[in-house]
Amino acid sequence: MYKPYCYNHPYSVTAYQMIKNGKYSKPFRRFEEEMFKRPECRLMELPSFLLKPVQRICKYPLLIKVTRKSNLVFSVIDLCSRKFSKQRPQSTTTTTI
Repeated sequence: MYKPYCYNHPYSVTAYQMIKNGKYSKPFRRFEEEMFKRPECRLMELPSFLLKPVQRICKYPLLIKVTRKSNLVFSVIDLCSRKFSKQRPQSTTTTTI
C-alpha cells in the first residue's frame, strides 16, 4: 500500500502544481483557501497532506524497534517487521519530472 504511494508521490506533487498554476487555478485556490480554514485541516495545506504518508512510513521501523524492547508479543511484531521491510521503498530519493 505505501510502496506505490511513496513511488508516486513526486507525480502527485507535480499534478498539484499543474492544477494550481493551470487554467483552473482560481477555483482551485478558492477551494484550497476554504479547506485551509477548516479546523480538520489544522492549518495544513494540501502538499502537507500528500507528504504525510511518506513521512509516516519512515517512523514504522522505530516503532517496531521500541515495541520489541517493551516485551510485547514478539511473533506478531516480527511478522509485521518482515512484511514492512518488503513493502518499504529502498530509496528515499525523489525523482523529478
